[in-house]
Amino acid sequence: MKRFVIKTLIFAIFCALVSTLMPLAVDPYNVFHTANIRDNGVEPNKHYIKMEYLLGNEVDFDAYLFGSSRVGALHTEKLEGVKCYNMTYSEGLPVEHLENVRSLIAAGKKLKKVYIGVDVASYTNPHESHHADPIRMPYEYIKAHRLDFYRTYFDPAKAFRALPTIFKHKADPGYADIFYNKGWAIDYDVPDMAADAYVENTIEDGSDWASEMETELEAIRELKQLCDENAVELIVFTLPMHEVTYKNALKHGYKDFLAGLESITAFYDFSGLNPITEATENYIDPSHFNAEVGDVMIDVLNGNEPEERLSKKGFGRLCTGDGL
Repeated sequence: MKRFVIKTLIFAIFCALVSTLMPLAVDPYNVFHTANIRDNGVEPNKHYIKMEYLLGNEVDFDAYLFGSSRVGALHTEKLEGVKCYNMTYSEGLPVEHLENVRSLIAAGKKLKKVYIGVDVASYTNPHESHHADPIRMPYEYIKAHRLDFYRTYFDPAKAFRALPTIFKHKADPGYADIFYNKGWAIDYDVPDMAADAYVENTIEDGSDWASEMETELEAIRELKQLCDENAVELIVFTLPMHEVTYKNALKHGYKDFLAGLESITAFYDFSGLNPITEATENYIDPSHFNAEVGDVMIDVLNGNEPEERLSKKGFGRLCTGDGL
């Protein structure tokens, strides 16, 4: 009996070590490599890693662009008058951006401008769902709930499932430099998605989208107040959703969201039906526009008028409270 107990104890210790050391060694989401991120083919927790990097190092950025993975196509080094870091992270939400800006201000980071990109995904994803997701778990939540983080992250099954991707992936040697010094995630000349594939994936969304509109608009309102109190210019803009996504968004309160947004702050509107959003070749998948479109948007954010074919369709229109 004693020998059985000892063997059982040894086996239990072995299992505990595997459960701890396997996720730690593989670290598929790079949360233990915030200072030396690896391009391993697995989507990292960009939210946590970027905040750890920015707060833990002397950086010379004086502006930050926040948004979901969709703003990953904006090469923010092209924004004029600032040195802007692209904070893009998966399913980034205004409530999370608000906490990030609070953290940056509290840490004494230089802030001249804050850019926020929003669209239908900004109010249809419950932010609480990110608290159990190792890819999307927010920086401030991890700091305040370490046990929840470890319980979620130290799952050997997730580490094992990531191994085939990691072994097959060919790393980009320039990945870390772009991640730390620029932040954007979508480079130029990425193949576009075929039109029929896009329609097949998005033409009808029968899901029951949760509405977090009031919560997210309130977060933008608080962010505007926070920026005003700290002499930071807040620049808000909508993202150019593909026409199919845009039409679906209209069924889920998008016009109400824009009206609520306009009651809080002026914003540049890149959404709607226009030559950009009606051309599938401008999109690399059902959710993300390409970097070439990002450059057109940055040109407007720099104060330039879009070309006539775009402006006459309202692309880049500055909404200032005069109605939509």
